[in-house]
Amino acid sequence: MNRKALSVVLLTLGLLLLLTQGSVGASGETAPATSAGHGYVSVAPAAFEPLEEYYDYYNSGSYVRNEDGYSIWYHAPVQLPHGVTINRVRFYWSDGNADYNGRLRLVGVNQTNGSTTYIAILETSGSGSFRNWSETTQLTGPHVDNEYEIYFLELLLPDTNIDCYGAMIEYDYTSTYMPRVVRNNGH
Repeated sequence: MNRKALSVVLLTLGLLLLLTQGSVGASGETAPATSAGHGYVSVAPAAFEPLEEYYDYYNSGSYVRNEDGYSIWYHAPVQLPHGVTINRVRFYWSDGNADYNGRLRLVGVNQTNGSTTYIAILETSGSGSFRNWSETTQLTGPHVDNEYEIYFLELLLPDTNIDCYGAMIEYDYTSTYMPRVVRNNGH
């Protein structure tokens, strides 16, 4: 492709991008297009690792279970899109123990000062060995800031009769879309 044809293609793409991504004001500045939406992040049981290496536990990928008989804490990383607002957290579980409850916490840690925020806290209830779920919309600090914060789930399984089947994090977003440049170099 010669330079003139390449210039025409790039100019056409630039105009298309401008028309779809924003508008031009009177002084020539562009205003970005925004879009709002709703999203989900699922965290599979396979992501949960025990806090201590020597704990006896079972993780099939589709559920995790304490095999030790002692209370065991597990952690699973969570990667949420920057700038979203979390509006619901759901915890899937079964609990065959009427005396102890499992617990799931969505945790945010500020990387600059080490402060910890428990964004969501959910518990099981001894309701038998069938699958159940808990959810909350009562959230503390639900705005995701990946520049300064890291996020993970913290799971407590205090007994061998409590299983975790995963978690779901629901969020809302308003985004400014940036163009993505894809280059094919024949590879």
